[in-house]
Amino acid sequence: MVRIAVCDDCCQDRVVARQYIEEWANQTGLACQTIEYERADNLVYDYQDGDTGFALLLLDIFIPGISGMEAARKIRLLSKSVPIVFFTTSSCYAVESYDVEASGYLVKPLDQKRFSGLLDKLLGEYALKRLVLKISGSYQYFDHKEILYIESNGRQAILHLVEGEPVCVNQKLDDLESQLDDDHFLRCHQSFLVNMDHICKVDRNFILRNGSSIQTRSRHRKDLLEHYYNYFIKRSLGG
Repeated sequence: MVRIAVCDDCCQDRVVARQYIEEWANQTGLACQTIEYERADNLVYDYQDGDTGFALLLLDIFIPGISGMEAARKIRLLSKSVPIVFFTTSSCYAVESYDVEASGYLVKPLDQKRFSGLLDKLLGEYALKRLVLKISGSYQYFDHKEILYIESNGRQAILHLVEGEPVCVNQKLDDLESQLDDDHFLRCHQSFLVNMDHICKVDRNFILRNGSSIQTRSRHRKDLLEHYYNYFIKRSLGG
């Protein structure tokens, strides 16, 4: 569970920040807990009481009591590593934020794309490589390492997993390939995307550990095999 502190005296801005965090968490599959503060001095008190376990602090600069900037200075005396991002109505405070080694700032009204981009940058290391799909109205998460291969089925695709039954999704294979964006996967055929970590034998096709035989493009077979062998050698050497 990743804990994120949102410190802002404006209730509506806290609500927006929490919603953006929740949506980002749904998309990445990362469990997040948002702790809200109306006053910055309360956040400082919590830090003075001991380790809060926060992975990220989102602080409004203009806030009653001690300012967000002053709170950041006090927190930096207690924690040198926690990322701090400021909410502000003007970018002119960006230079001052360097004094507390801030990781960025977000100008109000908060922009969801920029907000999510900062979360990707600062919390991406916490997230596993997962394929996030909306199936029957709810999000489902598939660890990349648990996917054997993905098969095209017209306008749909079928995920074949290490464990469990195949999963059919209403997305094209091209779209899933772009979403995965992972060099562990190889588009070896118009209809197949294979996880090379599960290949145990190569002949004209790729043979997986579960016995599945995955077709390769005959016209580009030489290039595909060379791509796989280079990947295999790199993996064997710990690359």
